[in-house]
Amino acid sequence: MSELTIKDILNKAIEMEEAGKIFYEYAAAVVDNEEIMKVLSVLAQEEVKHKHIFENMKNDVAEISASNKSDEYLTYLNSFLSTKSVFDRKKFDEIYDKVKKITDIIDFAIEREMDSILYYMTLMTVVKEEQNFLVQKIIEEERKHFIKLNEAKKIILKK
Repeated sequence: MSELTIKDILNKAIEMEEAGKIFYEYAAAVVDNEEIMKVLSVLAQEEVKHKHIFENMKNDVAEISASNKSDEYLTYLNSFLSTKSVFDRKKFDEIYDKVKKITDIIDFAIEREMDSILYYMTLMTVVKEEQNFLVQKIIEEERKHFIKLNEAKKIILKK
């Protein structure tokens, strides 16, 4: 198995942000609640900002290999991506027709943000210690989305 690098991690983050933007734009277009539509539109815009943050981070780092973990552990991390539904274009296409109700949309997005946070937290154990701050920055960005989505859910549940 080839070594995992910080650029690999950042490339995945960029892909996830692109897929998240597509999802949030779709979600904003299908909800019938203006307040929630605005939240989802803001999240779509933030995905673009996050993507740019991660692209800049990628441009600012040297190609650094992940720490010396066993092939088995790296296989586990790669399997995580294929089994968890982090924002991913293929996975989004699979559920596209199933996510229509506003509560389904919010719940789906909350789960994806949680999976994304877990992905990045797991990767913190793989990258070299001096690069942890980069992955931590990604986690902080995803936590902000999680909080906004939970606030949106509270709005829905009040009605």
